[in-house]
Amino acid sequence: MGSVIPESAATLWGSALGAIVAIAGAQWVAKEQQRTQRHNAAGLVRESYSRVLFSLDELCYVYGAPTTRADHAENDNEPNPLSCEDWAQIRDFAGVLLENYAHLKSKSHRVDAAVTLLGQEELEAFLFLETEVEAMIELVQKLHEKAREPPVRMYGSPASWSQRFALGIFFNHITTEMDKLT
Repeated sequence: MGSVIPESAATLWGSALGAIVAIAGAQWVAKEQQRTQRHNAAGLVRESYSRVLFSLDELCYVYGAPTTRADHAENDNEPNPLSCEDWAQIRDFAGVLLENYAHLKSKSHRVDAAVTLLGQEELEAFLFLETEVEAMIELVQKLHEKAREPPVRMYGSPASWSQRFALGIFFNHITTEMDKLT
């Protein structure tokens, strides 16, 4: 009729099931810990770059958006020149952005340590973010130098359509990659 499992076999089966549950629990704890570390590392990278992004946002606002016109390929100057006060603000905001980037680079050891904990998608986002920020910094340095020139400070000057366009593109790319670091 009914067969009875011998006690030794039941003990063996019980031990095996207990071991399986213990292993599964240990794996879950390890994966959860790794997920938390990745999340915290991505948060640290995001926080480290947030000051640079904020400064870029302010600079883009002051420098302005590019106009939509057909002759920008022939003439890079925008139609309405910026005043001396506008250029002074651009110089100041570009200077703050460069200072924030220098501060970020001085703390790069913290960012580098966090990068080792990132997952594949976050690592790809970080590498693209870093590339975009470095290219943007080159443009901001040129813009900062132009804003410091005496003729621009005294008489004003038109903005560059291509620089306005590039700053907007950099801002959009950097914001997109920062959003991936969650």
